[in-house]
Amino acid sequence: MNSAASKAPVYRSWAVLALALSSIWAHMIALFVVVIVIISAAALPKLDAHAKRLLYAIHGLALVASLVGLVRFVIRDAVPGVVEAGDRAASKQAVSKLRGLVVAEDVLRRLHRVDPDGDGVGSAARIPELGGVVPLRDQKPLEAPLLNRELSKLVDTPLGQAAHGGAYLYLICLPTSEGGWTARAGEPVDEEQAERRWVGYAWPSAETHGLYDAYFIDEHERILVFANNAPGTPRYLGPEHPPSCDAALNGKEDWKVWQGKKPRDHLPGDKR
Repeated sequence: MNSAASKAPVYRSWAVLALALSSIWAHMIALFVVVIVIISAAALPKLDAHAKRLLYAIHGLALVASLVGLVRFVIRDAVPGVVEAGDRAASKQAVSKLRGLVVAEDVLRRLHRVDPDGDGVGSAARIPELGGVVPLRDQKPLEAPLLNRELSKLVDTPLGQAAHGGAYLYLICLPTSEGGWTARAGEPVDEEQAERRWVGYAWPSAETHGLYDAYFIDEHERILVFANNAPGTPRYLGPEHPPSCDAALNGKEDWKVWQGKKPRDHLPGDKR
């Protein structure tokens, strides 16, 4: 292998090895380099026994180096990227389901199914009522549940029953005559206030790496988000630790507007 042509496979093999070694650190190119190593090895010409052993040894080392880079890429970039994408999808679904609660409450308001004062404007309902699990407060059952089918499973929390859908739990609170809020079925509700006010929350149903955010929504579709990633266990997590009904309203926590979303300026049936 003394001629320039005969030395070309040697130069190429060393270049492939150098590229493979660099992919250990520049692991974003590792998959590309693995393919190059395989193609380069397959393209080696017929060689004498000594040269064949040398060049295949170089390509074997290059393959090992590029596979190390590929493993580093999977661990440091690919897997976290997949997890992050899953977290983003779960968060988007949580907001989407909260918006579904707005639609359900709007239906009740238009149909005035709960209307003790007979003014033609319906009051809001809690999660078990929307799901058809218990009758509405007028003791009349819904013809069909107003909750998304994915929210059909109910779980008990210290505040009242919440719906379990995917990676999140969902709760609705209604105003009381004492100026507070309640999510418990059977507790008195200020029906006049409930015609115009209710609040809802979504928070992680279980501890999942990277999934922390809690969400708030109200009758005007004002959507807020809370980072909820306090050191250690998130503040709001699972059925045992729901947000209080006024968590986003009392000013004690840093709830931020979700993606610049502006609330609507009227409710269904309002005279404009």
